[in-house]
Amino acid sequence: MTKMALLMSVFLVACDEASEPLATPDGATARCDQDGSLDITVSGEVLEQHEGATVWVSAVEPLTDPRDAPVRVFLSDTVQNGTFYTHCGQSLDENYVYPSLAVIVDVDGDGVCSDADVAVIHQRYGWDRDVEIFVEGDDTLRPVTELRTWDERSLCDYYVR
Repeated sequence: MTKMALLMSVFLVACDEASEPLATPDGATARCDQDGSLDITVSGEVLEQHEGATVWVSAVEPLTDPRDAPVRVFLSDTVQNGTFYTHCGQSLDENYVYPSLAVIVDVDGDGVCSDADVAVIHQRYGWDRDVEIFVEGDDTLRPVTELRTWDERSLCDYYVR
């Protein structure tokens, strides 16, 4: 095996492993059970204004009703050099009951999802392949107070539990 092949093998094995959460908000549980069939990868760049902030990624998969959706994946990372990266292999299932995910930046650094934070929601009719989301710049993020989910629930109540 060449040196390059060996390095690529190590890289691919490392990428298949779940992201280790650095911080979770009070009451939230880090999840990457790897008991599904689809991968989730969420990354971002041009986020220098949030340098050092914690980023949470939460994916929900409703079973029968989108208003009652269990959190399937909950990951975190820290913005470093304007970027973040999260990945959880084989953690989601094919789903057509409006699965969705939220990317939340803990702007005020208080360790909880709160009105001072910013986020983006990606709501889908379904997912039938690996989920890859890229957040580019602060322009894609909105104050948490402007974002609502089913039945007008707050983003924090729906995605962080």
